Amino acid sequence: RGERVYYGLGTAGKHAQMRGEPPFAVVLGNASGVKIVVDGEDFAVPAKGKPGEYARFSVNVVSD
Repeated sequence: RGERVYYGLGTAGKHAQMRGEPPFAVVLGNASGVKIVVDGEDFAVPAKGKPGEYARFSVNVVSD
């Protein structure tokens, strides 16, 4: 629906939990330093490159 569910700078060890209606458009800075878990399962962040690089992708969660 175009609403921002999280915006901010993270720090080492910081955890953030978000809820919303998929699909989610995600933009990560320093993508290689980020771990994403969706419904308890690790989500592979695409295009993890060198430290400091960013990644843009969508997460579309399909419920059973």
